[in-house]
Amino acid sequence: MAINTGQHPDSRPIIAMRKVKLKEGVSADAFEKFAIKIASGEYGSLPGAKFYYAKGERGDETGSYISFIEFDSKATRDFYAPVADDNTKTPPEVRKMIEAFFGKFDQEAGKLVEAAGSGKKGYTDYIILK
Repeated sequence: MAINTGQHPDSRPIIAMRKVKLKEGVSADAFEKFAIKIASGEYGSLPGAKFYYAKGERGDETGSYISFIEFDSKATRDFYAPVADDNTKTPPEVRKMIEAFFGKFDQEAGKLVEAAGSGKKGYTDYIILK
């Protein structure tokens, strides 16, 4: 059953979350300095999307890390990733935008963290209910 929030579902923000863990030998300080560079836009940006890392501060996963992309709307997320788990459906010009953005920091991130997601897909996208 859908909940009527008064807002079209495609206009609601999306949070795309992925669990990550530090690679062996990487210090929290080194990773967190990198994460701050990402949040400050030092590696560029994608229109309608903000990229962050966050650290568990309380609760079950204190000290763990997640990456998340905050899309301003479901429509924006679908612009970058029209079909879940199939980037071949992303138009070539959009793929170039994505590769230009992620290419700037993927190499550095790959030295520091690795995916730690559970489940078959290793990620979850959440739609903001408002």
